[in-house]
Amino acid sequence: MLDNWWRDGLLPATGGSLPFGGFLRCKFCTMALGAIVFLPILPVSASNIEKAVQAAVANHPEISRDQANASAATQAIDEASSTYLPRLDIEGAGGFELTDSPSTRATDENTRDLVRSEGSFTLTQRLFDGFDTSSRVASARARKGAAESFVGETIHRISLLAVTLYLDVLRNRTFLKAAEWNTAIHAELAGQVRELKRSGRGVGTDVDQADTRLALAESERERFRGELRAVKARYFEVVGEGAIDLTRPDLPDFDRPATADDAVAAAEASHPRIQTALNVQHALQADVNTQRAAYFPQVNLEAIGSTAGNRDGVPGQDSDFNGRVRGTYNIFNGLGDLARVRGSRNRAQAATADVLEAKRITRENVRVAYEQLITAERRLKPLRAQIGAAKRVVYGYRNQFKIGQRTLLDLLDAQNELFQARLSKVDGEFRVLLGIYELMAAIGKLPNHFNIEEKPVAQQSGR
Repeated sequence: MLDNWWRDGLLPATGGSLPFGGFLRCKFCTMALGAIVFLPILPVSASNIEKAVQAAVANHPEISRDQANASAATQAIDEASSTYLPRLDIEGAGGFELTDSPSTRATDENTRDLVRSEGSFTLTQRLFDGFDTSSRVASARARKGAAESFVGETIHRISLLAVTLYLDVLRNRTFLKAAEWNTAIHAELAGQVRELKRSGRGVGTDVDQADTRLALAESERERFRGELRAVKARYFEVVGEGAIDLTRPDLPDFDRPATADDAVAAAEASHPRIQTALNVQHALQADVNTQRAAYFPQVNLEAIGSTAGNRDGVPGQDSDFNGRVRGTYNIFNGLGDLARVRGSRNRAQAATADVLEAKRITRENVRVAYEQLITAERRLKPLRAQIGAAKRVVYGYRNQFKIGQRTLLDLLDAQNELFQARLSKVDGEFRVLLGIYELMAAIGKLPNHFNIEEKPVAQQSGR
């Protein structure tokens, strides 16, 4: 059985693992982890990971929160636009009135008791407000755009997190299976070494060495099992579904930019981080004009009507109506308007800096993702070559161990080198796979790849 495992390979090419590079800490997990690499690869499907990402976007509360904020921003446009329409106020009152005045005292009664009633209306249409309304509408529209772009940012982040956890579950599952095989092989090897000692062909130190490696293999198996449970828990919290029947996806069908500069240009044209910063900048620039409205007069068209009965001790009904154009202009208010304008300009300048920073971060992320992907792809060929060389060493050491030319420790160390080579190869393959998704996210194309709509489902504006 050991001969077959050592001869036929180590890890399945479909594996899951620890977080990237983390499993390389397993320095002495030897022997039969090798027995799994060339097992048949499970059927692959891109739809599984697509469904997982779609479920994460549909279920994650951060996205629901940001969509609600985008809906609220839509209503803010209606609120700002309301000043374009006329305003109508009505007032009415009625009750007992006792009047004691020179006119009533001139009569025999001295005072007069009457039931008084009155009503009025005021219809106001703003004609000019120093561009306050138009500026507030522009600001509200820009804030709505920023809220929608922020939804896109959150969708990108959750999508990439779901992809990362999906692949992490696959790696950890495979490495747990590998650790279980590894423990079984160490147990069988320890038994065979004990049998050799009992027959007089072995030594006690070989038994101790085999038992030491068996204990370490069991410890590593439990570590892999715990890490799988942890990543499954994270997967469930992010995706909203259990990590069941996950299949390894094919390499994504991605129209990759030819150069890093092309990738940067694509990101600057569409990444939601930049769009959010630009919309916030536009909103704050509009706020400057909103504050500057205080420098202008305000002109309204007013229609005012009133009617009253038994007012001021005079029996009977009287009514009046007037229409007018009314203008008001504040001359001085303690320099408060000037301070508000200056403050809004400073905030607009800060928003301009935020746009530059958003572009810088986006460029950095794109270039890093692009170079990391190229590095991961270039590493695959030497990693695969390393496996072939390490496998030949293990096979030769195995034969030499049988005839006493190699010690058990030599064989275990050689097997460990092959095991590490297999882990590096699997790690390299997953780095390429995740690297493509990370480049998509850096450019701003990841949700589109999974057929996810980035714009929020918001309430329709009334205007």
